[in-house]
Amino acid sequence: MKKNIRNMLIILLTCMSCLTISYLKASAADSFQTIKSDSYLNTVGSSSVKLPDAFKKKQIDGISLVYNDKFIPIDAVVNKNIITITPSEYLKNKKTYYLRIFTSDDGQYELKLKAYDLKSIDFSKRTVVLIPPKPEKGFNFPYYLVIQKDMDKSKYKRLMVETNNTGRPSDVLAVHQESAYNTAISGSVGGYVAEVLKMPMLVPVFPRPLTDWWDNYYHTLPRVVMQKTSGDGQRIDLQLIAMIEDARELLDSNGIKLEKKIFMTGFSASGQFANRFTVLHPEYVRAVFHGGFTMYPTDEIDGNILYYPLGTADIEEISGEEFNLSEYKKVVQFVYTGDLDKNDRIVETAEDYNAYDAEIMHNIYKTEDPMKIWAKKEELMKKLGFGKNIQFHIYQGIGHGIPTAAFHDAIDFFKANYKDGKIEKLKNPKKDAWYWHPEEIPELNGL
Repeated sequence: MKKNIRNMLIILLTCMSCLTISYLKASAADSFQTIKSDSYLNTVGSSSVKLPDAFKKKQIDGISLVYNDKFIPIDAVVNKNIITITPSEYLKNKKTYYLRIFTSDDGQYELKLKAYDLKSIDFSKRTVVLIPPKPEKGFNFPYYLVIQKDMDKSKYKRLMVETNNTGRPSDVLAVHQESAYNTAISGSVGGYVAEVLKMPMLVPVFPRPLTDWWDNYYHTLPRVVMQKTSGDGQRIDLQLIAMIEDARELLDSNGIKLEKKIFMTGFSASGQFANRFTVLHPEYVRAVFHGGFTMYPTDEIDGNILYYPLGTADIEEISGEEFNLSEYKKVVQFVYTGDLDKNDRIVETAEDYNAYDAEIMHNIYKTEDPMKIWAKKEELMKKLGFGKNIQFHIYQGIGHGIPTAAFHDAIDFFKANYKDGKIEKLKNPKKDAWYWHPEEIPELNGL
């Protein structure tokens, strides 16, 4: 009977170029011949496993992947003695899996393979790796980590962080993952600076669901998101910190020791995230360069109580910690807008500002002119005593978009403020939003 079933499988599988096999668990009487292999598995995506040359002549009937007696569904493609497998789920870092192979001559073989987030780094090229969620380490979503070419030779050993900003809601996490990937590979100010200065880059894959979108705008770190008490999206600010620490460990194990505090960038939604994260956790941020400014590091202005996300009046209730004023004063900030940008709204919004916030903003600004509001923000931050460590700037000739000039200024800004304790404002930030002369960037010479 067993032989007949095996023959039926052979007939079925010979017409398939891609194997999706889930074998029944072998009985105690079954035995597997162990094959030694230098191959390993990636925790995310596909992995290629090389078998001995003898398998070039064998007919492989089936393949299974087992972890702790649990079968992991896989897609498997066989090319001579190379098997490329794609698991149906993320694998666990540094855990052992068993790849079992069944051949037409009743052979049963087993390879003992470890899975790795990042086994080793080849610094002769740029590496982009998706790190899977690790709830046991504090984060429930994946993140991208970019290791630049020749990063080991860089003098700028800080982690650049920019949160993802898809620009639209979707219940499909892969949509946000694609956006995060584009941000990571230089499709952003942070990505570009990280590549030029040869710094590692981290971009989380946070969701922005279409379902109940007004309660789920994770990309701006609004009040309603910070108050979540259930589900994978609880305290994504702390999840980002957990990702940062995880990335630090991965790089440290490969010989890259990072400075404690990060660099941070962002624009629009991710700019709001950077702004708010910096107020919540200034002890993690060395310098931040972002478009927009929305959150004040104070409890009140002119008698107007500022609750999160406008200010810090209830920050302990929201985050569980008091506002760290001394650390905030150490964070160097460059914040910008465009002279044609009309997106700095001071109205109630379904996903961010409530009616009270809108009323308070009207009380403070007494205008809806974006440029007058921007000037007022700068004035208020100076009055609050933060004029030394924050610089407001307006780019000419652009609306709600990222100026090419910002790529120039961001490189100069982060280079000038690399060392802890140093606060350097840009003396001559570009005015023309469309200024673009990469030949002026020394790090690009010879590339």
